[in-house]
Amino acid sequence: MTKTRGTMKKVPNVEVNVDTVYIRSNITKVEEEDFKGWEYDEEQMPLNKYLEMVNNLGQELAQERLKNTKKDIVINNLGQEISKLKLEIIQLKGGSY
Repeated sequence: MTKTRGTMKKVPNVEVNVDTVYIRSNITKVEEEDFKGWEYDEEQMPLNKYLEMVNNLGQELAQERLKNTKKDIVINNLGQEISKLKLEIIQLKGGSY
């Protein structure tokens, strides 16, 4: 990652060109006597490597969502089981708390 300066009107966090992707962070406006523009950390990456990284992140996200869905199902089932047990306890006590 390199510290870079630019004079464009707006600095995009991600810029995709034909074969290179520029990933920028820590973007700050600079107004000095000899320079007016932006300063930022920039990483250059080949487009195919960036697409591979995005694809991997997408797969990880999908797996996490699946895990969370499974957890939600388990929690929902436990909640239903607790409700059934509460109803049975109420019935055993003659219908009152």
